[in-house]
Amino acid sequence: MRTTRTLIWLLLAVLLGAGGFLIPAYFLAIDPSVVEIAAQENRDRVEVANSYQVDGNPVAAQFLLDNWDPQQSNPSDTFPVWDRLFENGEESGSAVQPLLSSAKRDQAIRLLGDSDLEGVRRLRAEIPAEPSPGSPPEVRLSILPSRIGAILTTYFAAERSFQPQFLSEVVSWSNSPNPRDQQKWDTFTTEISVWGSLSPFGALAQFFTAFETPDDFLSLASYASRTSPGARTFLINLVLSGAEPDAIYEYLRTFPSTGLEDLTAASADGPGAVELLLDTELPIREDGVIPASAIIEPFDQPVLLAYRTPHFALLARVSLFLLAFFCLVKALSGLLPNPRDRDLEEPRLFQDLIRKGILASILTATLLFLLEPALLQQQAPPIRSGSPSISFASLTNPSTANSMMNSITIDSVTLLILSIFLVLQLGLYVFCLVKLSEIRRQRVSEETKLRLLDNEENLFDSGLYLGLGGTVASLILLAVGVVEASLMAAYASTLFGILFVSFFKIFHLRPLKRRLILSAQHQG
Repeated sequence: MRTTRTLIWLLLAVLLGAGGFLIPAYFLAIDPSVVEIAAQENRDRVEVANSYQVDGNPVAAQFLLDNWDPQQSNPSDTFPVWDRLFENGEESGSAVQPLLSSAKRDQAIRLLGDSDLEGVRRLRAEIPAEPSPGSPPEVRLSILPSRIGAILTTYFAAERSFQPQFLSEVVSWSNSPNPRDQQKWDTFTTEISVWGSLSPFGALAQFFTAFETPDDFLSLASYASRTSPGARTFLINLVLSGAEPDAIYEYLRTFPSTGLEDLTAASADGPGAVELLLDTELPIREDGVIPASAIIEPFDQPVLLAYRTPHFALLARVSLFLLAFFCLVKALSGLLPNPRDRDLEEPRLFQDLIRKGILASILTATLLFLLEPALLQQQAPPIRSGSPSISFASLTNPSTANSMMNSITIDSVTLLILSIFLVLQLGLYVFCLVKLSEIRRQRVSEETKLRLLDNEENLFDSGLYLGLGGTVASLILLAVGVVEASLMAAYASTLFGILFVSFFKIFHLRPLKRRLILSAQHQG
């Protein structure tokens, strides 16, 4: 009968644990299977491209689907001002290609003179002058990108591709006597010429409609200039797919090392996958101790649950792991030697459940950290030249310690470490309460109970040992760079130990001892 119960508990533990592993929900990451489901549940790239076709912008549709051929002419009446540059009304090549000749640039500027928009006229007046034919090559190369970019900027304004606030700020930069604004104007026009050399006018015009301010574009352009050459083309495709430029930049800034790679992988699945990453601001989970989940048709309910209700899915997964470890502890309690006091009465059912629940919680937390090591890592701040690294000497130096304590900050990782220490101390506190209750209800004399309490003194002081051990371990891991939480979390471990042990001894152990002493004297 005992073996049967053990097997039943083991079977329940396996089933519950398997159910927890089948739900691909994580705290700080998204499983690739959830990203794939997000792409399937939303519009695909072909549907977005068809909307551009309906709006009369076939070039943007072709560019989005990677079907754009620079050698192919594309008739379009979507951009009437730009199309006047071409005698047959058909454009081919990138946006800067028609402006590579000085005659075409002069023609483009003359055509802009017919516009009745105030912003276009003011931008046209700020287009840099054409370099003279006798100018040195380096002078021509320094002026031409800005001149071509300024002409393209003015055409985008004439075709109403800029939002009102965007156009207002660009115009103010171009007409401002402030050197800083002039620098922004020069940078903006140069970037326009670079991006215009990679895409057709129709795609770039649609691209700029998504920006609210020119600073948003410059931020994205600054990031693209520091990465691979194909980053600009990829970012244009992302925005054409419906992604918000400010959300893209924020995601890339949050995950500078993996952001572009994750967005590329999500974009291969579809626009819905990119939207999921940008909305959640989480990276795609890499294969670790446990490989990533896969969609198994028709058993895709766990993945759908993680996509549609991520918070509930995470709660369900943690609960299944907790129940699985509880069943495992129940099964092992019948196999392993009995660690309880054989000469005392068995603990009550409630006390036994609390003990096994505490152990199951610790095992569950350990498994979650193994599945997601990033829980103990925080986003590193910008590296400053000459900034000192943490060492044991700096931790013991009073002046250095004071300066470090003054700069302590609380972030999500620090709060997580504090929560772990708090839960461990709380679990140990409850364990000591259970032991205290177990001794109190023994059918022995008061003197014997007092001796039993004295025998458990080390257990009752274990909160101090745990707190001090947590502080020392945290400082060691912090010094070697394994964990990246602040010093506050390390010092809080000892503080929690002092508080919990003091509260236990003053408000629980001391009153019980006092009652037992008085009772023993009364019996004597």
